[in-house]
Amino acid sequence: MPLLDLDLPVLLRALDPASAVRGLALGLVAALVGMFVTFALGRRRNARNLREQNRRVTDLMHTANAIATQKNFSIRAVTREKDEIGLLADTFNQMMAQIQLHDERRENEVVRAEEATVAKATFLAIMSHEIRTPINGILGMAQLFDGTELTREQTEFIETIHQSAENLLSIINDILDFSKGEAGAYELESILFSPAEVVGQALDTVSTVASEKGIELCGLVDSNVPGHVLGDPARLRQVLLNLLSNAIKFTQEGEVALRVGMVANHGDTAELRFEVRDTGIGIPKDRLGRLFQSFRQVDASNTRKYGGTGLGLAISKQIVEAMGGSIYVKSKEGEGSIFGFRVEFSCDDPADYGFASAPKDLRILIVEENETTRDALAEMLHGNTLEVCTSGLAARRKLLEVGADEGFDLVVLDTRQGKDFGIDAGEAIPFPPVPIVLLTSIDRLGRSSSLHWEGRSAWLAKPVKRRELLWCIADVLSGASSAGPRPVTVPPTVGLGRPEPLPQGPRPSLDGIRVLVVEDHPVNQKITTRFLDRIGAAWDLASNGEEAIAAFKSSSYAMILMDVQMPVMDGLEATRTIRELERESGGRVPIIAMTAAVLEEDQRQCEEAGFDDYVPKPVKLSQLEERLRAWSLRVELQAA
Repeated sequence: MPLLDLDLPVLLRALDPASAVRGLALGLVAALVGMFVTFALGRRRNARNLREQNRRVTDLMHTANAIATQKNFSIRAVTREKDEIGLLADTFNQMMAQIQLHDERRENEVVRAEEATVAKATFLAIMSHEIRTPINGILGMAQLFDGTELTREQTEFIETIHQSAENLLSIINDILDFSKGEAGAYELESILFSPAEVVGQALDTVSTVASEKGIELCGLVDSNVPGHVLGDPARLRQVLLNLLSNAIKFTQEGEVALRVGMVANHGDTAELRFEVRDTGIGIPKDRLGRLFQSFRQVDASNTRKYGGTGLGLAISKQIVEAMGGSIYVKSKEGEGSIFGFRVEFSCDDPADYGFASAPKDLRILIVEENETTRDALAEMLHGNTLEVCTSGLAARRKLLEVGADEGFDLVVLDTRQGKDFGIDAGEAIPFPPVPIVLLTSIDRLGRSSSLHWEGRSAWLAKPVKRRELLWCIADVLSGASSAGPRPVTVPPTVGLGRPEPLPQGPRPSLDGIRVLVVEDHPVNQKITTRFLDRIGAAWDLASNGEEAIAAFKSSSYAMILMDVQMPVMDGLEATRTIRELERESGGRVPIIAMTAAVLEEDQRQCEEAGFDDYVPKPVKLSQLEERLRAWSLRVELQAA
């Protein structure tokens, strides 16, 4: 066989360069077409996969958004494939399962905490009620002893019992208040009140203690403070009393001053600043952090000098913060302290200052040795020509030096300088007497009657309030004269839901008025009926609400003293029933709640049930007598 058995023409054609190029070109084209088709098909598949992946990611985003919006941690993402996105969805679901578990635990803890808070508040309310009942018996019996013949030793024993029971009651009130603050249960009122009146009430409450310690007590409300604001006057008074009592407690000599000023006027609101400054022992810098902690005192050692629960400032802080304000302290050891707070109040017109107009263009001589009180008097009497003396002798020389044409229209004199001034009984007055306002501490009011002054005069108890001072000056300058100093009747302010304070003059008699006492506790029955015997009232006794309704139907009563918590029928239901009977028959008898339930909710329930007044236990004889006289007077005026 030949080595090469090939057809030569065929071989030549195969080796033709043009043919080879064409074949190569056709192969290249075929390859390119294949590659294009492959790329197009792959791209189409990738686009489809990409759209699927985008859709799955979007679904996961929607799931996360639904969880965030609905706060529902039980929602889960859908897992379609076990790829990277599927692994991400599984991880997301595991994370949500953990969050759901923690959220359920947190909710359970919140529920348990709320239940514990309610249980604690209920327990404290019950304990407060139950403890107040025997304290009412202790204080009531101690007051009844006052009307009996006792030896000096027995009198001391009774006074100790009375003071100890009052201290125990104060501790109970502090603990109850603090527990309400911890539970966020402070219910703040929004009623119209006068800041100046609240300040005056707080100062009057602590004035006796300050006077007994020989401490100068002073209060000043700046003239730009609104006359009336919207807020909770009872809570504001509570904070001021805590701060004032604390200042007096830690001040052995010097003064305690309360000042109120306006920080900012925002049109429909006014931000007020309240500051209590004292000259007491001061607070070391390293112990300031203890001040507002519950059950903590600056001096917690076994040798501490000052007692107390340490709750007063903590409660004050809670109340101020509940009112939307902030409390602060400035102090230096040995130089006294300043406790203050700022609170914003709503008011219709912050420019309506509500002060009585001060007299104008008078020449007034102020005789006062205390610098803070002098400054306060000068602020109150702004707009007049003022001469200030720190002693009676200097003032006496000033009066002798002034000519008749340049005499003083009025003298405001602290009675501590009275003897040097020449107004003690029996001394000849070498100059014409001018109208005089005598200032004296609350425990020296009785001594004012021994001072002798031929001109027009009146006395005013310290600490001086602007409203009372202006009324006193108006009264003295009116032309009426008296043989000696006399008190000035200041028009009273009327509290909502309470009878007006009794005016000066003859007091309405309680002799023979018939009172229904509705009380289930034997000791409280004895105390209340003995109190009524003391003030001359007749009484009938009912032990529960049903007996009270039966007595109301069969007899006529001037007033009803009603306990709230009683067996068979409580006082709330009994009062509602009596009010229904009155709507059918006409008339309305005053019903006064006398109860150991002292929470705001208890008072609101009494008001809604139809009570006219509210007297918390333990009840004081003087308080009960004042309330009965006030309601008796109101009934008489309505009948007339």
